[in-house]
Amino acid sequence: MGKDCARPLKCFTQVPEKRHLEIFESFWELGDWTSQNSYVSGCVKIVDIHRRYGKQGKAATSTPPRRNVSRHYYVNKEDGVSVRVCKKAFLAIHDISSDRVNRALENLERRGLLSQTSVENKSQQIKHLKNLFTTLELTL
Repeated sequence: MGKDCARPLKCFTQVPEKRHLEIFESFWELGDWTSQNSYVSGCVKIVDIHRRYGKQGKAATSTPPRRNVSRHYYVNKEDGVSVRVCKKAFLAIHDISSDRVNRALENLERRGLLSQTSVENKSQQIKHLKNLFTTLELTL
């Protein structure tokens, strides 16, 4: 699947290669594009940026930010526990491109299920994702 990243998450060693193959196969067995995109969207958590760094000699607030959120990528281990992995590992395990993830998340955002400010939309998204994971567990 790939070499372990140099990040503290140790993504490729944290999830065994056998599990990589299981995740890969179950993802592609979902078949249709919509189900796969829903699965991908459920594995990515959008979080507020915790810290901003400025360029040398400039304060972090002197220039407008390029983005306001970060993405955390998750996969399930064999015991069903969700574990955070880096983007590189997530893309490699699922054999998808970064653009595919971007399109899946943009699709959710257009439908109004992905919003940082709306509590109602977040509860809709949580309900949708719980239903999706229940469906996925039944297919595994």
